[in-house]
Amino acid sequence: MYIKTNNRFISNTAWIISGQIIQMLISFVISMLTARYLGPTNYGVLNYSASYLSFASALCTLGLNNIIINELIKNPTKQGNILGTSILLRLLSSVISLFSVTLIIAITNSFDKTIIFVAMLQSLSLMFESADVLNYWFQSKLFSKYVSIAKISACLIVSLYKIYILVNAKSIFWFAFSASFEMICYIIILIIIYCRNAGPRFHISKDEGRILINKSKHFIISGIMVAFYSQIDKVMIGQMIDQTSVGLYSTAIYICNIWSFIPMAIIDSARPVITENKISNEYIYKKRIIQLYSAIIWICIAFGVFIFFFGDIVIKIMYGQAYINASTPLKIVSWYCMFSFLGVARNIWMMNENMYRYEKMIAFVGVISNFILNYIFIPIWGIEGAALATLLTQFATNFLSQLIIKDLRDNGILILKGLCLKGFSKKEGLK
Repeated sequence: MYIKTNNRFISNTAWIISGQIIQMLISFVISMLTARYLGPTNYGVLNYSASYLSFASALCTLGLNNIIINELIKNPTKQGNILGTSILLRLLSSVISLFSVTLIIAITNSFDKTIIFVAMLQSLSLMFESADVLNYWFQSKLFSKYVSIAKISACLIVSLYKIYILVNAKSIFWFAFSASFEMICYIIILIIIYCRNAGPRFHISKDEGRILINKSKHFIISGIMVAFYSQIDKVMIGQMIDQTSVGLYSTAIYICNIWSFIPMAIIDSARPVITENKISNEYIYKKRIIQLYSAIIWICIAFGVFIFFFGDIVIKIMYGQAYINASTPLKIVSWYCMFSFLGVARNIWMMNENMYRYEKMIAFVGVISNFILNYIFIPIWGIEGAALATLLTQFATNFLSQLIIKDLRDNGILILKGLCLKGFSKKEGLK
Protein backbone atom coordinates (compact mmCIF):
# COMPACT_ATOMS: atom_id res chain seq x y z
CA MET A 1 0.00 0.00 0.00
CA TYR A 2 2.84 2.36 0.92
CA ILE A 3 4.71 1.67 -2.35
CA LYS A 4 1.52 2.14 -4.38
CA THR A 5 0.77 5.50 -2.73
CA ASN A 6 4.36 6.61 -3.13
CA ASN A 7 4.33 5.76 -6.84
CA ARG A 8 1.06 7.63 -7.31
CA PHE A 9 2.57 10.65 -5.57
CA ILE A 10 5.67 10.61 -7.78
CA SER A 11 3.60 10.12 -10.94
CA ASN A 12 1.17 12.86 -9.98
CA THR A 13 3.97 15.30 -9.13
CA ALA A 14 5.79 14.46 -12.38
CA TRP A 15 2.66 15.24 -14.39
CA ILE A 16 2.14 18.58 -12.64
CA ILE A 17 5.77 19.62 -13.03
CA SER A 18 5.98 18.46 -16.66
CA GLY A 19 2.82 20.33 -17.53
CA GLN A 20 3.99 23.46 -15.77
CA ILE A 21 7.40 23.33 -17.45
CA ILE A 22 5.72 23.34 -20.85
CA GLN A 23 3.48 26.22 -19.76
CA MET A 24 6.44 28.08 -18.31
CA LEU A 25 8.49 27.81 -21.49
CA ILE A 26 5.59 29.06 -23.60
CA SER A 27 4.56 31.78 -21.16
CA PHE A 28 8.18 32.81 -20.64
CA VAL A 29 8.67 33.75 -24.27
CA ILE A 30 5.22 35.34 -24.69
CA SER A 31 5.43 37.33 -21.43
CA MET A 32 8.90 38.56 -22.30
CA LEU A 33 7.72 39.79 -25.69
CA THR A 34 4.59 41.31 -24.14
CA ALA A 35 6.54 43.25 -21.51
CA ARG A 36 8.97 44.53 -24.11
CA TYR A 37 6.11 45.57 -26.42
CA LEU A 38 4.01 47.30 -23.76
CA GLY A 39 6.91 48.94 -21.91
CA PRO A 40 7.11 49.46 -18.12
CA THR A 41 4.18 51.91 -17.99
CA ASN A 42 1.48 49.89 -19.80
CA TYR A 43 2.84 46.70 -18.27
CA GLY A 44 2.44 48.45 -14.93
CA VAL A 45 -1.21 49.29 -15.69
CA LEU A 46 -1.98 45.61 -16.35
CA ASN A 47 -0.34 44.51 -13.10
CA TYR A 48 -1.83 47.38 -11.10
CA SER A 49 -5.32 46.32 -12.17
CA ALA A 50 -4.49 42.65 -11.58
CA SER A 51 -3.49 43.44 -7.99
CA TYR A 52 -7.06 44.61 -7.28
CA LEU A 53 -8.36 41.51 -9.02
CA SER A 54 -6.36 39.35 -6.61
CA PHE A 55 -8.41 40.72 -3.71
CA ALA A 56 -11.61 39.71 -5.46
CA SER A 57 -10.21 36.32 -6.43
CA ALA A 58 -9.38 35.59 -2.78
CA LEU A 59 -12.97 36.38 -1.81
CA CYS A 60 -14.38 34.29 -4.67
CA THR A 61 -12.64 31.12 -3.52
CA LEU A 62 -14.54 31.40 -0.20
CA GLY A 63 -11.65 29.52 1.40
CA LEU A 64 -12.93 26.30 -0.19
CA ASN A 65 -9.61 25.46 -1.85
CA ASN A 66 -8.16 24.84 1.61
CA ILE A 67 -10.77 22.28 2.69
CA ILE A 68 -12.32 20.72 -0.40
CA ILE A 69 -9.69 17.99 -0.94
CA ASN A 70 -10.09 16.88 2.68
CA GLU A 71 -13.87 16.83 2.26
CA LEU A 72 -13.69 14.82 -0.98
CA ILE A 73 -11.34 12.24 0.55
CA LYS A 74 -13.28 11.87 3.81
CA ASN A 75 -16.74 11.87 2.17
CA PRO A 76 -16.46 9.86 -1.08
CA THR A 77 -20.24 9.26 -1.28
CA LYS A 78 -20.99 13.00 -1.15
CA GLN A 79 -18.58 14.18 -3.82
CA GLY A 80 -21.35 15.27 -6.21
CA ASN A 81 -22.93 17.43 -3.49
CA ILE A 82 -19.59 18.90 -2.47
CA LEU A 83 -18.56 19.81 -6.04
CA GLY A 84 -21.94 21.13 -7.20
CA THR A 85 -22.51 23.22 -4.09
CA SER A 86 -18.96 24.59 -4.14
CA ILE A 87 -19.25 25.67 -7.78
CA LEU A 88 -22.55 27.47 -7.13
CA LEU A 89 -21.18 29.26 -4.05
CA ARG A 90 -18.10 30.41 -5.92
CA LEU A 91 -20.12 31.51 -8.96
CA LEU A 92 -22.38 33.71 -6.85
CA SER A 93 -19.46 35.31 -5.05
CA SER A 94 -17.67 35.83 -8.40
CA VAL A 95 -20.52 37.84 -9.90
CA ILE A 96 -20.65 40.09 -6.86
CA SER A 97 -16.88 40.49 -6.85
CA LEU A 98 -16.73 41.36 -10.55
CA PHE A 99 -18.91 44.42 -10.12
CA SER A 100 -17.37 45.35 -6.78
CA VAL A 101 -13.77 45.36 -7.95
CA THR A 102 -14.64 47.43 -11.03
CA LEU A 103 -16.40 50.02 -8.88
CA ILE A 104 -13.52 50.19 -6.39
CA ILE A 105 -10.94 50.67 -9.15
CA ALA A 106 -13.08 53.39 -10.73
CA ILE A 107 -13.37 55.31 -7.45
CA THR A 108 -9.72 54.96 -6.39
CA ASN A 109 -8.40 55.98 -9.82
CA SER A 110 -10.61 58.99 -10.52
CA PHE A 111 -12.66 57.03 -13.06
CA ASP A 112 -9.71 56.59 -15.41
CA LYS A 113 -11.34 54.91 -18.44
CA THR A 114 -8.27 52.91 -19.45
CA ILE A 115 -7.76 51.32 -16.03
CA ILE A 116 -11.50 50.67 -15.61
CA PHE A 117 -11.82 48.89 -18.97
CA VAL A 118 -8.65 46.88 -18.34
CA ALA A 119 -10.07 45.81 -14.97
CA MET A 120 -13.41 44.78 -16.50
CA LEU A 121 -11.73 42.61 -19.13
CA GLN A 122 -9.50 40.95 -16.53
CA SER A 123 -12.41 40.44 -14.11
CA LEU A 124 -14.31 38.21 -16.53
CA SER A 125 -12.02 35.37 -15.47
CA LEU A 126 -13.62 35.37 -12.00
CA MET A 127 -16.89 33.82 -13.16
CA PHE A 128 -15.23 30.98 -15.05
CA GLU A 129 -12.72 30.39 -12.26
CA SER A 130 -15.56 29.06 -10.10
CA ALA A 131 -15.47 25.78 -12.06
CA ASP A 132 -11.82 25.29 -11.10
CA VAL A 133 -13.26 23.38 -8.13
CA LEU A 134 -13.04 20.36 -10.45
CA ASN A 135 -9.27 20.65 -10.21
CA TYR A 136 -9.48 19.53 -6.57
CA TRP A 137 -11.46 16.42 -7.51
CA PHE A 138 -8.63 15.41 -9.85
CA GLN A 139 -6.08 16.21 -7.14
CA SER A 140 -7.93 14.10 -4.58
CA LYS A 141 -7.66 11.14 -6.99
CA LEU A 142 -4.00 11.95 -7.79
CA PHE A 143 -5.11 12.44 -11.40
CA SER A 144 -3.40 15.79 -11.93
CA LYS A 145 -2.26 14.72 -15.38
CA TYR A 146 -5.71 15.65 -16.68
CA VAL A 147 -5.49 19.11 -15.13
CA SER A 148 -2.05 19.50 -16.70
CA ILE A 149 -3.44 18.55 -20.10
CA ALA A 150 -6.22 21.14 -19.74
CA LYS A 151 -3.79 23.87 -18.67
CA ILE A 152 -1.28 23.11 -21.43
CA SER A 153 -4.02 23.13 -24.06
CA ALA A 154 -5.39 26.45 -22.81
CA CYS A 155 -1.89 27.90 -22.67
CA LEU A 156 -1.22 26.93 -26.28
CA ILE A 157 -4.48 28.48 -27.48
CA VAL A 158 -3.89 31.74 -25.62
CA SER A 159 -0.27 31.86 -26.78
CA LEU A 160 -1.49 31.85 -30.38
CA TYR A 161 -3.91 34.62 -29.42
CA LYS A 162 -1.07 36.68 -27.89
CA ILE A 163 1.16 36.12 -30.89
CA TYR A 164 -1.65 37.43 -33.07
CA ILE A 165 -2.11 40.61 -31.03
CA LEU A 166 1.66 41.17 -30.84
CA VAL A 167 2.13 40.77 -34.59
CA ASN A 168 -0.80 43.09 -35.26
CA ALA A 169 0.27 45.61 -32.58
CA LYS A 170 -3.06 45.59 -30.76
CA SER A 171 -3.89 47.82 -27.80
CA ILE A 172 -3.48 47.10 -24.10
CA PHE A 173 -7.14 45.99 -23.91
CA TRP A 174 -6.44 42.90 -26.01
CA PHE A 175 -3.72 41.92 -23.54
CA ALA A 176 -6.06 42.57 -20.61
CA PHE A 177 -8.56 40.05 -22.02
CA SER A 178 -5.91 37.34 -22.48
CA ALA A 179 -6.04 36.18 -18.82
CA SER A 180 -9.82 35.78 -19.00
CA PHE A 181 -9.58 34.03 -22.35
CA GLU A 182 -7.07 31.54 -20.93
CA MET A 183 -9.34 30.77 -17.98
CA ILE A 184 -12.32 30.25 -20.31
CA CYS A 185 -10.36 27.81 -22.49
CA TYR A 186 -8.98 25.96 -19.47
CA ILE A 187 -12.38 25.49 -17.81
CA ILE A 188 -14.08 24.28 -21.00
CA ILE A 189 -11.36 21.67 -21.57
CA LEU A 190 -11.37 20.65 -17.89
CA ILE A 191 -15.14 20.09 -17.92
CA ILE A 192 -14.87 17.93 -21.05
CA ILE A 193 -12.14 15.78 -19.44
CA TYR A 194 -14.13 15.57 -16.19
CA CYS A 195 -17.18 14.25 -18.03
CA ARG A 196 -15.12 11.71 -19.97
CA ASN A 197 -13.66 10.42 -16.70
CA ALA A 198 -17.14 9.82 -15.29
CA GLY A 199 -16.86 12.42 -12.57
CA PRO A 200 -19.79 12.44 -10.10
CA ARG A 201 -22.90 14.35 -11.16
CA PHE A 202 -23.32 17.73 -9.53
CA HIS A 203 -25.98 18.32 -6.89
CA ILE A 204 -26.86 21.43 -4.92
CA SER A 205 -27.34 20.98 -1.20
CA LYS A 206 -28.17 23.71 1.32
CA ASP A 207 -26.95 21.53 4.16
CA GLU A 208 -23.68 20.86 2.36
CA GLY A 209 -23.34 24.56 1.68
CA ARG A 210 -23.68 25.38 5.37
CA ILE A 211 -21.11 22.72 6.27
CA LEU A 212 -18.62 23.98 3.68
CA ILE A 213 -19.00 27.63 4.65
CA ASN A 214 -18.74 26.79 8.35
CA LYS A 215 -15.47 24.93 7.80
CA SER A 216 -14.02 27.45 5.35
CA LYS A 217 -15.05 30.66 7.15
CA HIS A 218 -11.64 30.98 8.78
CA PHE A 219 -9.99 30.73 5.38
CA ILE A 220 -12.34 33.27 3.75
CA ILE A 221 -11.13 36.07 5.98
CA SER A 222 -7.53 34.90 6.00
CA GLY A 223 -7.57 34.49 2.21
CA ILE A 224 -8.69 38.08 1.72
CA MET A 225 -6.05 39.26 4.17
CA VAL A 226 -3.33 37.23 2.48
CA ALA A 227 -4.33 38.68 -0.89
CA PHE A 228 -4.31 42.12 0.71
CA TYR A 229 -0.80 41.91 2.09
CA SER A 230 0.52 40.14 -1.02
CA GLN A 231 -0.88 42.77 -3.39
CA ILE A 232 -0.97 45.96 -1.31
CA ASP A 233 2.64 46.69 -2.27
CA LYS A 234 1.70 47.14 -5.95
CA VAL A 235 -1.32 49.27 -5.07
CA MET A 236 0.74 51.49 -2.75
CA ILE A 237 3.55 51.81 -5.31
CA GLY A 238 0.96 52.90 -7.89
CA GLN A 239 -0.55 55.45 -5.49
CA MET A 240 2.72 56.72 -3.95
CA ILE A 241 5.05 56.62 -6.97
CA ASP A 242 3.76 55.81 -10.51
CA GLN A 243 2.64 53.04 -12.88
CA THR A 244 6.13 52.64 -14.33
CA SER A 245 7.42 51.65 -10.90
CA VAL A 246 4.57 49.15 -10.64
CA GLY A 247 5.74 47.64 -13.92
CA LEU A 248 9.34 47.32 -12.69
CA TYR A 249 8.31 45.86 -9.35
CA SER A 250 5.86 43.45 -11.02
CA THR A 251 8.68 42.23 -13.23
CA ALA A 252 10.67 41.22 -10.15
CA ILE A 253 7.65 39.46 -8.66
CA TYR A 254 6.91 37.68 -11.96
CA ILE A 255 10.42 36.25 -12.18
CA CYS A 256 10.07 34.98 -8.60
CA ASN A 257 6.76 33.33 -9.46
CA ILE A 258 7.67 31.90 -12.86
CA TRP A 259 9.24 28.81 -11.29
CA SER A 260 6.63 28.47 -8.51
CA PHE A 261 5.08 25.46 -10.28
CA ILE A 262 7.82 23.26 -8.79
CA PRO A 263 7.08 23.82 -5.07
CA MET A 264 3.34 24.10 -5.80
CA ALA A 265 3.37 20.76 -7.65
CA ILE A 266 5.08 19.14 -4.68
CA ILE A 267 2.58 20.70 -2.25
CA ASP A 268 -0.49 19.78 -4.33
CA SER A 269 0.65 16.19 -4.70
CA ALA A 270 1.62 15.90 -1.04
CA ARG A 271 -1.72 17.22 0.25
CA PRO A 272 -3.90 14.10 -0.33
CA VAL A 273 -1.05 11.76 0.63
CA ILE A 274 -0.40 13.54 3.94
CA THR A 275 -4.12 13.64 4.69
CA GLU A 276 -4.35 9.88 4.18
CA ASN A 277 -1.24 9.38 6.38
CA LYS A 278 -2.85 11.38 9.18
CA ILE A 279 -5.70 8.86 9.25
CA SER A 280 -3.54 5.74 9.00
CA ASN A 281 -0.08 6.42 10.48
CA GLU A 282 0.91 9.38 12.69
CA TYR A 283 4.64 8.68 12.35
CA ILE A 284 4.57 8.65 8.54
CA TYR A 285 2.30 11.71 8.63
CA LYS A 286 4.88 13.81 10.49
CA LYS A 287 7.73 12.41 8.45
CA ARG A 288 6.01 13.43 5.21
CA ILE A 289 5.40 16.96 6.51
CA ILE A 290 9.07 17.37 7.43
CA GLN A 291 10.10 16.09 4.02
CA LEU A 292 7.69 18.52 2.36
CA TYR A 293 9.08 21.47 4.34
CA SER A 294 12.65 20.39 3.65
CA ALA A 295 12.05 20.17 -0.10
CA ILE A 296 10.49 23.65 -0.17
CA ILE A 297 13.19 25.27 1.97
CA TRP A 298 16.20 23.96 0.07
CA ILE A 299 14.73 24.45 -3.39
CA CYS A 300 13.97 28.07 -2.49
CA ILE A 301 17.44 28.62 -1.01
CA ALA A 302 18.98 27.41 -4.27
CA PHE A 303 16.76 29.83 -6.20
CA GLY A 304 17.70 32.75 -3.93
CA VAL A 305 21.42 32.09 -4.37
CA PHE A 306 21.02 31.86 -8.16
CA ILE A 307 19.17 35.20 -8.36
CA PHE A 308 21.71 36.88 -6.07
CA PHE A 309 24.53 36.14 -8.52
CA PHE A 310 22.68 36.20 -11.85
CA GLY A 311 19.64 38.45 -11.28
CA ASP A 312 21.00 41.30 -13.43
CA ILE A 313 21.65 38.96 -16.33
CA VAL A 314 18.17 37.43 -16.03
CA ILE A 315 16.54 40.88 -16.19
CA LYS A 316 18.54 41.96 -19.25
CA ILE A 317 17.92 38.73 -21.16
CA MET A 318 14.19 38.58 -20.38
CA TYR A 319 13.13 42.21 -20.50
CA GLY A 320 16.01 44.33 -21.76
CA GLN A 321 17.79 47.37 -20.36
CA ALA A 322 14.50 49.26 -19.86
CA TYR A 323 13.73 46.97 -16.88
CA ILE A 324 17.19 46.90 -15.28
CA ASN A 325 15.96 48.88 -12.26
CA ALA A 326 13.97 45.79 -11.28
CA SER A 327 17.23 44.00 -10.50
CA THR A 328 17.66 45.03 -6.85
CA PRO A 329 14.00 44.39 -5.89
CA LEU A 330 14.33 40.97 -7.56
CA LYS A 331 17.35 40.04 -5.43
CA ILE A 332 15.40 40.97 -2.29
CA VAL A 333 12.03 39.36 -3.04
CA SER A 334 13.65 36.15 -4.30
CA TRP A 335 14.13 35.18 -0.65
CA TYR A 336 10.47 35.64 0.23
CA CYS A 337 9.56 32.59 -1.88
CA MET A 338 10.68 30.19 0.83
CA PHE A 339 8.42 31.70 3.49
CA SER A 340 5.52 32.13 1.06
CA PHE A 341 5.52 28.46 0.03
CA LEU A 342 5.98 27.35 3.63
CA GLY A 343 2.77 29.24 4.34
CA VAL A 344 0.95 27.31 1.60
CA ALA A 345 2.30 23.99 2.88
CA ARG A 346 1.41 24.95 6.46
CA ASN A 347 -2.28 24.84 5.55
CA ILE A 348 -2.01 21.06 5.16
CA TRP A 349 -0.80 20.72 8.75
CA MET A 350 -3.37 23.22 10.07
CA MET A 351 -6.27 21.42 8.40
CA ASN A 352 -5.24 18.02 9.71
CA GLU A 353 -4.61 19.36 13.23
CA ASN A 354 -7.79 21.49 13.30
CA MET A 355 -5.72 24.63 13.82
CA TYR A 356 -7.17 26.57 10.91
CA ARG A 357 -8.74 29.10 13.29
CA TYR A 358 -5.27 30.67 13.55
CA GLU A 359 -5.22 31.50 9.86
CA LYS A 360 -7.12 34.73 10.51
CA MET A 361 -4.70 35.80 13.22
CA ILE A 362 -1.63 35.12 11.08
CA ALA A 363 -3.14 36.86 8.05
CA PHE A 364 -4.14 39.88 10.15
CA VAL A 365 -0.55 40.24 11.36
CA GLY A 366 0.54 40.07 7.71
CA VAL A 367 -1.86 42.81 6.63
CA ILE A 368 -0.87 45.21 9.39
CA SER A 369 2.87 44.61 9.13
CA ASN A 370 2.99 44.82 5.33
CA PHE A 371 0.94 48.03 5.21
CA ILE A 372 3.05 49.73 7.88
CA LEU A 373 6.36 48.55 6.41
CA ASN A 374 5.37 49.66 2.90
CA TYR A 375 4.16 53.00 4.22
CA ILE A 376 7.55 53.53 5.89
CA PHE A 377 9.91 51.97 3.33
CA ILE A 378 8.43 53.08 -0.03
CA PRO A 379 9.01 56.84 0.52
CA ILE A 380 12.60 56.08 1.61
CA TRP A 381 13.75 53.35 -0.79
CA GLY A 382 11.02 53.18 -3.45
CA ILE A 383 10.39 49.75 -4.98
CA GLU A 384 13.40 48.34 -3.10
CA GLY A 385 11.61 49.32 0.11
CA ALA A 386 8.46 47.53 -1.04
CA ALA A 387 10.53 44.41 -1.75
CA LEU A 388 12.04 44.53 1.75
CA ALA A 389 8.58 45.00 3.29
CA THR A 390 7.33 41.93 1.42
CA LEU A 391 10.26 39.80 2.60
CA LEU A 392 9.91 40.83 6.26
CA THR A 393 6.14 40.28 6.16
CA GLN A 394 6.46 36.76 4.76
CA PHE A 395 9.14 35.90 7.33
CA ALA A 396 6.96 37.11 10.21
CA THR A 397 3.70 35.50 9.10
CA ASN A 398 4.88 32.16 7.77
CA PHE A 399 7.82 31.33 10.03
CA LEU A 400 8.20 33.52 13.10
CA SER A 401 4.50 33.22 14.00
CA GLN A 402 4.85 29.42 14.09
CA LEU A 403 7.39 29.73 16.91
CA ILE A 404 5.60 32.49 18.83
CA ILE A 405 2.04 31.10 18.93
CA LYS A 406 1.98 28.22 21.42
CA ASP A 407 -0.49 25.98 19.56
CA LEU A 408 1.51 26.32 16.34
CA ARG A 409 4.91 25.68 17.89
CA ASP A 410 4.86 21.99 16.96
CA ASN A 411 4.63 23.03 13.32
CA GLY A 412 7.46 25.50 13.81
CA ILE A 413 9.59 22.63 15.10
CA LEU A 414 8.70 20.55 12.03
CA ILE A 415 9.84 23.45 9.82
CA LEU A 416 13.14 23.68 11.69
CA LYS A 417 13.63 19.93 11.29
CA GLY A 418 13.00 20.35 7.58
CA LEU A 419 15.64 23.11 7.47
CA CYS A 420 18.16 20.92 9.32
CA LEU A 421 17.24 17.81 7.26
CA LYS A 422 16.24 15.97 10.42
CA GLY A 423 13.47 13.46 10.97
CA PHE A 424 14.06 11.30 7.92
CA SER A 425 14.55 8.04 9.82
CA LYS A 426 12.82 6.20 12.63
CA LYS A 427 15.75 6.95 14.91
CA GLU A 428 14.59 10.58 14.98
CA GLY A 429 11.41 9.63 16.80
CA LEU A 430 9.43 12.65 15.52
CA LYS A 431 8.06 13.49 18.95
